[in-house]
Amino acid sequence: MKALKWIGLALLAIIATPFLLGLTLRAVKPAPPPPGELIDVGGYALHLNCTGPEDSDYTVVFEAGAGVSSPNYYWIEANVSEVARFCIYDRAGLGWSEESGLPRDSETIAKALHRLLDEAGVKRPFVFAGHSIAGLYSRYYIHLYPDEVAGLVLLDPSHPNQTERLGFSPDAAFEKLAAMICMMQFLLKSGLIELYDPRMTEAAAPWLSDFPAEVQEQIRWTAKRPSNFEAWIRETADFEKAAAQAAANRTLGDLPLIVVSATKPLPEGLYQNGADTRTTQEAIVAMHEDIVSLSTRGEHFEVPTAEHMSLVQERANAEIAAGYIRRLLDRLHENKDGE
Repeated sequence: MKALKWIGLALLAIIATPFLLGLTLRAVKPAPPPPGELIDVGGYALHLNCTGPEDSDYTVVFEAGAGVSSPNYYWIEANVSEVARFCIYDRAGLGWSEESGLPRDSETIAKALHRLLDEAGVKRPFVFAGHSIAGLYSRYYIHLYPDEVAGLVLLDPSHPNQTERLGFSPDAAFEKLAAMICMMQFLLKSGLIELYDPRMTEAAAPWLSDFPAEVQEQIRWTAKRPSNFEAWIRETADFEKAAAQAAANRTLGDLPLIVVSATKPLPEGLYQNGADTRTTQEAIVAMHEDIVSLSTRGEHFEVPTAEHMSLVQERANAEIAAGYIRRLLDRLHENKDGE
């Protein structure tokens, strides 16, 4: 019996050690400082990071994809900030920003961003640029504040009717995300994620090692923030409401617009209901053409080397994407010089 007792205690120690080590690491490891500043927008603070020349004619304001924190767009920031003021922020709960407790519909997001830019004294006019769900949020911001935005660049953007047109179920998408996040929250609360984060391995994130060490640490840290998971769930849950609001802006008039599609197909099996990857990708590109048609000065480009996330995270693809932001800035400068 004594031998069994000692064996049991030994097994318990073996099992408990990783948890205790992970929790200890989480307790003692300091958070990386925010690269920008935290600005109060009425009861909570949002993180805003502005770089590049302060005297540029236009300020590029970048909106991230759903559940994605600002350091992931480092290559785009580094490229565009060479020629223009570049401001990127974290929505409520993401990155270094505080949780707001507010809905994640397009109107709430747009008004919070407007307040943030006002409080920070960010120079107008803006060129809006954004990735994924930013296609909804930016479209509604322009609906509310049309005189503030001189141009728009959308990187593989969401379409207001994409769920219906792709034949997907919003409930199924939410349930899949919630299940994945539930697993990640277990790893987080147990401390095990400090020892092993399956999302940040070389196999899962080969692009990560190209980032400067400081940015790698920022990406790893923000990806482990509990509020980051909660914000991601909230943004996904409110997607259809955000989409309906964005759809209210039926035209962008003659606003200079560039839409960039990532056309490298995802691996089979990632879409709902076993949908064929290539057919789904073609449908997404067709929806991007619809977005381009919102403006009489719209352009559409494809990046065949990029998938949805590699378009902004892999350096070579991100620099191509940044090039389209610079292209729109050049168009604006040419128009201004010709006046």
